[in-house]
Amino acid sequence: MKKTKKHFTIIEKFWGLEYITIENVPLKESSSHNDVLNIDLAIIEKKVATLIVENYHIPIRGKEVKFLRKVAGLSMSKFAVFLGLSAPAIKKWEDSPYKRIGRINEVAVRALVGELLGINTDKKPWFSYLYSETQKAEKIILKAS
Repeated sequence: MKKTKKHFTIIEKFWGLEYITIENVPLKESSSHNDVLNIDLAIIEKKVATLIVENYHIPIRGKEVKFLRKVAGLSMSKFAVFLGLSAPAIKKWEDSPYKRIGRINEVAVRALVGELLGINTDKKPWFSYLYSETQKAEKIILKAS
């Protein structure tokens, strides 16, 4: 019986989100002898989306909007309809990846994505946080296994 050595890797800046690092991501050897991820990325994406939605100290910028929208499985147009906005408004947000969206829009995005992904967001004091001055997310490290 051939012994296989377990390999793991670290994914830094997951989806371009500079505060997300995922450790212990399992790898497997492919038929071309290259290591490939041995995990369902959809599971990790939902975990990261949950962290973003639930942690209101993470500002919602264009890159978070795009990530959350894609994880929710929505086109720009459909996302815009849910939020009562236009697709060009969503595109404007996503085209400014480091610019924070309006705070009331943050609440709407968190509530929408939370509902679509089945994330319980009613425990957070969303509106009181809107006027705090926190502008930078803390680093988050996830362990894939």
